[in-house]
Amino acid sequence: MQLRRSLVILVAVTAIGATALMLSRKKETSPVASAPASPGGVLGSFEIPPPPKLTDPLIRPELKEALGTVAPLSYRTDIIRALPVRSLRPVEIDAMLAAMVQLPTKEQTLLHSAFMHQIACVLHLYPDIRERFARALAALARDTQRDGNTRDYAIQHLRTIWADAARDSTLRASIVATFHEFAESNSMIAPSGLLSLHILRITPQSAPNSPAKGAAKAASPLYIAPVYQIPDSYFLPILERTFAEKTSTSNLPTKMTALRIVNERGLKAFRQPLLTAMQDPGEHSMVRMAAAAALGKITDPADMPALAAMTPNDMRVAAALRTAVNSRSPR
Repeated sequence: MQLRRSLVILVAVTAIGATALMLSRKKETSPVASAPASPGGVLGSFEIPPPPKLTDPLIRPELKEALGTVAPLSYRTDIIRALPVRSLRPVEIDAMLAAMVQLPTKEQTLLHSAFMHQIACVLHLYPDIRERFARALAALARDTQRDGNTRDYAIQHLRTIWADAARDSTLRASIVATFHEFAESNSMIAPSGLLSLHILRITPQSAPNSPAKGAAKAASPLYIAPVYQIPDSYFLPILERTFAEKTSTSNLPTKMTALRIVNERGLKAFRQPLLTAMQDPGEHSMVRMAAAAALGKITDPADMPALAAMTPNDMRVAAALRTAVNSRSPR
């Protein structure tokens, strides 16, 4: 029970710590997007429109209140959340899109990410603006004047657009190219870009449209599970560079993301770098614990006794290693 509680705390601390570290990184130079993207290229620039004209009679009163500046931001966010589904007129959609990308005042910064997120949740329901919506989100993610939560939300919503755009291969390719740009950048959004490339999944076209769900569907012999969109080979050079770097506060989120990729994809080629990291007392403890967990996933069963016998000389790392080994032990 104590071990389980420790692991839960570790997960929470890792998430909070990574976010805090990302927010504390030195100011980076934001890549400049070109004008409208060529087919399959990165998502092009999005010209931030002026604030919506709330005098327009076609904009409903409650939306005018939500997009105005008088009411508290949390109250305005609640109005957006309560809007009837798929009820917006074109002029209201444009007003929402404009409000989403407006730069908040300093007083609004802490709450504005939730406001932007709620607007984005609504805009997903309108496929006709999908490409313009995606360019707006990419602009938010690139904008160094935005807070870390807003930029991360923007990337998460780009992943949703990618998932929804199954019939638009050009838009999908542009989103993937944009994630690649983020992952290769020397900026605070690099971990989110790398993670996005990792978790993109596609369902093979041969998979039947079975009405079964969840475990029942997965157990069906006809079910074909989703597969990674981006192949393992894409990540190898990025991961090699990441693991070769000495861990610092600036690259810790990227290194933790790299460890997650190795773990979830079972990349056995990185067994030796993980062993080195886990046994290095000078390495960051979170990296060592994540390396131990990944080793439990990628190590051959025949090598488990040797892995179990290792003494990392850190109670937390040793506990993570025991958990990893026990999860692979035959029941």
